[in-house]
Amino acid sequence: MYKSSTGRPRRIQRFFTDFPIDFDIIAHFLVAIIPIKGPHQLSLDRTNWKFAGINFNILCLTIVADNVILPILWTMLDKRGN
Repeated sequence: MYKSSTGRPRRIQRFFTDFPIDFDIIAHFLVAIIPIKGPHQLSLDRTNWKFAGINFNILCLTIVADNVILPILWTMLDKRGN
């Protein structure tokens, strides 16, 4: 049976509001598993994606090591073009 995708973004958003994400724990875990010792190069990037008619504006902090980019912190911004 085919289901419409119009309600999916909202369901995903509700799912993540019920389960808080502890970014400190995620960042410490990711830094601990990186096989490359510091110093690490950090990169800050903002991007805007449009999916199913909804704008997702994301600010992301990443670690760059050996041409691999690993996101460690991110936040959703409230409007396009921040």
